[in-house]
Amino acid sequence: MPSREESSMQKDTPLAQAQNSVDRFSNAVADAETHPNETMIEQAYRAEEKARNAIANLQDEEHQEPVERLKERFEEQQLRLQETEEEFYE
Repeated sequence: MPSREESSMQKDTPLAQAQNSVDRFSNAVADAETHPNETMIEQAYRAEEKARNAIANLQDEEHQEPVERLKERFEEQQLRLQETEEEFYE
């Protein structure tokens, strides 16, 4: 079992940070879907920007397969957010 220090170091990798950022973006999109209003949509767009920046930091990652899966998840969330925004402003 890894020590506390080892496990916290693993959580601080750029990939882990990007995964957490995409998770937060996904949660923000879900919140905007269930409670569509300007504030929730704006919060989701701020989370999107942070996730985009975190993913951009992964360009030099050694293992690109998890990065590609993360990018796909990010793009799915972008589509969900766009659809939510379009429905709200109809």
